Amino acid sequence: MNDFDDSLIQFADFLPRAIPRDNDRWRRGWVVRSERPVSADTDMMNLSKELERRAQEKLRQRLAENLGVVLKEKDCPTVEAIRVDSRHIILWIETENPQTSGGLTLDGPVEVLYAFDEMLGVEELQGMPKRYWIFFVT
Repeated sequence: MNDFDDSLIQFADFLPRAIPRDNDRWRRGWVVRSERPVSADTDMMNLSKELERRAQEKLRQRLAENLGVVLKEKDCPTVEAIRVDSRHIILWIETENPQTSGGLTLDGPVEVLYAFDEMLGVEELQGMPKRYWIFFVT
């Protein structure tokens, strides 16, 4: 049996399973352990909306600068944040179907996770320390 080495986890290795929705969107549940505590009185709906807003802003900016493309509303990720305890949050991130999204299916969740990291800090993602997730160190 091999010990886990310090190589970076490839994104797909621990990607949560995509759950198809009936509106041609896909939903993935990300389990995040935050660096800073999230109190029981935190308004999770407002946290969800702020994560969406930040992710959409970054996606819009990147697409406009790099491709000269305007982000369509249907391509924007939506977020439902659920507090499990003071350090664990489930982020249900819904994106466009990968076959119809033009490649934004993983960009949306990554931007949401970056936004979470900016706001509360990501200590672990899917049970693995942040330092092993390639998109956090590139």
